[in-house]
Amino acid sequence: MTNLGALEYTVPDLTTRSALVIHIVGAADDELSVMELNEDLLHYCPNLEELSIAYVNPHVPKNSTEKRKLCDECHKNGRSLTVAYFQALYHNSALVKNKSENVADLICAFNRGHTVGNPAVGVAPTTWTLTLKHIFASNTPAVLTTYIVMEASKEEGAMDRLGANFVLRPQINPWQSLVGYPLVVNPKGTMRYKNYYWYIVKGFKEGFQPAAAEDESKMLKAILDKHAEDRLRLAQSTSCRLCKRMRVVARRLRINGSGNVQKLFLD
Repeated sequence: MTNLGALEYTVPDLTTRSALVIHIVGAADDELSVMELNEDLLHYCPNLEELSIAYVNPHVPKNSTEKRKLCDECHKNGRSLTVAYFQALYHNSALVKNKSENVADLICAFNRGHTVGNPAVGVAPTTWTLTLKHIFASNTPAVLTTYIVMEASKEEGAMDRLGANFVLRPQINPWQSLVGYPLVVNPKGTMRYKNYYWYIVKGFKEGFQPAAAEDESKMLKAILDKHAEDRLRLAQSTSCRLCKRMRVVARRLRINGSGNVQKLFLD
């Protein structure tokens, strides 16, 4: 329902639209396992006849397109739901390279943690920065969500630095999941909820000039350095087994004076 809520914010003629295209960036099992719920958009938008959903992630099923089976009522009314998979990072995908095709009405990134990245699969904050800049340049509305308020606050700061134009600043999502999960790295047992906070951006804010190539390189390095610092701070303040190992590494770094902190955690 988060995508429907975002469409209501950003598509003025939603109730009369006959076709919609949605790109889901960084699509993971959480999105792929409930793709049948996409049909709800056809039910809630009375004039919608064609719905296209693109799932983009290097780890989705191989590049392919398929027509999904719909309920009898949708079938009777000639409605269609097309699902496409793109095995790529969003800014490198065919969706971005073929700008005249598959133009999105909405881009979604659910619980992706773009200020943290995912070192386990080689997705660093710098990778997300490139993707976000492509999203802003497209001037397509994008809805992003987080598990916790702290994450939303960090992402808001990152978006401001990148020059994002906010349609909706981070706030509690009325369509958040009601099922909580313990946040393992927090000793106080903080709970996290899927799509707990949401915010919507569209394009660059007025007057903002995207960085030149050399400035962008410096900016990406600064983001990566900040990421490494955050990981070290986390290692020093929590008690899980993984973080105990990281504290040992942190002590060694202080002793050795290593300047290549980010490589240690992202390679």
